[in-house]
Amino acid sequence: MNTRELFAHLFGAEGCSIITEYIIRKCFNGMNFIDIRNWLEQNGYDRHTTIELKSTEILIMTPDGIMMQMRTADKGKLGAFGGVLNDGEDPRDGAVRELKEETGLDVQLLDLQYVGYNQHEHVYTNGDKALFHTYRYVLRLKEVPFMILNDEANGVEFVTAVVPNIIENQQEFVGDALSGKFEE
Repeated sequence: MNTRELFAHLFGAEGCSIITEYIIRKCFNGMNFIDIRNWLEQNGYDRHTTIELKSTEILIMTPDGIMMQMRTADKGKLGAFGGVLNDGEDPRDGAVRELKEETGLDVQLLDLQYVGYNQHEHVYTNGDKALFHTYRYVLRLKEVPFMILNDEANGVEFVTAVVPNIIENQQEFVGDALSGKFEE
């Protein structure tokens, strides 16, 4: 049975309402979410079907405030650094990898403080939907680092208060960090 037949057998001709981690492993052999969306579209399914993803979010705390990226995919809204975990990747390793990819920073596992878990839905501007299971971390730096941003960001801003242009599901996270909730 090929992937299309298996998908149709498991979920019927209409597809399903959410593509879980189990479905990704069983039907898509660990493909990344962009490849899954393309496969859905090419095979006549709704490419905007919600995909369940594990991810990381990292707040970089500096003497100038919390450094946040102006996210290209979210029309310049401010967001934490981080992203989707690779299949089977440990969240802390994913956080280190994402920081390296997005900023060029070489961070050690011990530099990250795990501060909590969050589950939230996100709809991208193109209509794609995701249900994120997010591991949240704080990275404290004594000075503002030199960074080389990748194409996911248009720049960075430092925040010292929760402002409206922070991605909605991260506003409480930023507020908690600014209030000292995560102090060691």
